[in-house]
Amino acid sequence: SRPQHRAATLVFSESACIAGPPDARCLVFRVADQRKRQLVEASARLLMYYTPATRVPPTATTDGAGVRHTKVAVEVEQLELETRQIFLLLPCTVVHRITPQSPLYGKTAEDLARMHVEFVCLIEGTTPSTGMLVQARRSYVSSEIMFGRRFVHCITLDQDGDYQVHLDMIHATEPDGSAGAVFDVQAGVAR
Repeated sequence: SRPQHRAATLVFSESACIAGPPDARCLVFRVADQRKRQLVEASARLLMYYTPATRVPPTATTDGAGVRHTKVAVEVEQLELETRQIFLLLPCTVVHRITPQSPLYGKTAEDLARMHVEFVCLIEGTTPSTGMLVQARRSYVSSEIMFGRRFVHCITLDQDGDYQVHLDMIHATEPDGSAGAVFDVQAGVAR
């Protein structure tokens, strides 16, 4: 199949989550391959696009159609992932640990909205049958980031001891029960 058709078989979670105990907060999202023959040598990258707080004041312009535009500076940072190489035999959770060096450290949900944050997730891999490179991407805007929630398990064992993957559960989340999460969720702080 063509690379763009093959990329459509990769499923991303509908939202990303920020959760974990205060000293080990993480931004996570899920990705799964719906095909039996998974991509080989798959890798993940996560980019963060945002408008910095110390930005140049916007300038308003009007184009020929009379539409008002605002020009703003946009910054891009590649976020460090726990592992870039992913194995898509089972659904995979891609993790960015929020450390003091992370641009997300100490940011609230309101901060992310004010900064117009957008996370762009890129997955690349090779189809085993043709050797063609496949790229898929998904972006998450600030309203799609869920603070204080984590993904539920979407893999079970059947009575024969075989793994069962429930792709319908790839999007499901639950409250994060980590110590200190209640205070931080109410404050909406990612640290």
